[in-house]
Amino acid sequence: MEKPLKNGIFWDEYYALKKGVDFPSPFAEFCLGNYIQKNSRVLELGCGNGRDAFYFSQNEISVLGLDSSSVAVTACNDRVMGTELMERLRFSVADFTEIERYYQEGMNIIYSRFSLHSVTEDAESSILLKTYEILPRNGLFLTEVRTILDELFRQGKKIGEKEFVTDHYRRFIESSEFLKKCLSMGWKVKYFTENRGLASYKNEDPTVARFVLMKK
Repeated sequence: MEKPLKNGIFWDEYYALKKGVDFPSPFAEFCLGNYIQKNSRVLELGCGNGRDAFYFSQNEISVLGLDSSSVAVTACNDRVMGTELMERLRFSVADFTEIERYYQEGMNIIYSRFSLHSVTEDAESSILLKTYEILPRNGLFLTEVRTILDELFRQGKKIGEKEFVTDHYRRFIESSEFLKKCLSMGWKVKYFTENRGLASYKNEDPTVARFVLMKK
């Protein structure tokens, strides 16, 4: 089946135009307020313009942000250069599905906001398995994703059962299936919710799901 290969081009153009916002996402604030401690070391999958990574690091959290967009990563590293954040904040151009290449000993949190639905279901399964293998005991996987209850579901060109392309690729996640998959891999579900009002911005208020998974 045809799969999208141009998401990187879309996001390079998006960040070249300096789109996006600098303030942290509601999910980042939720995670810092409830699950991320000051001694945490975070690996972020799909960091974009770094809005959440900068927020975490400004709160004394060590972060390595990964993104496929070289434009975004270059801009993030330029912002860090010469600041006190250099000691605990770095960014790298990467295919975050190859998480094992970038994970470093001591990292205890994998953070993924609006990035897990940007890869295929096979890639999602691989990420969940690899993350479970490499995290220490009680390590956390924190993720927020679009779901099949999102109003964008079924918009654009259909290329899979839950996969569509508008100006870029999205795969909409069915929360019940995702939870079953995580439980079958050994994850403990510490928190789950699915609703509107979690990722609202201007006129957009998508239905998203939040998952906090812990390695037993």
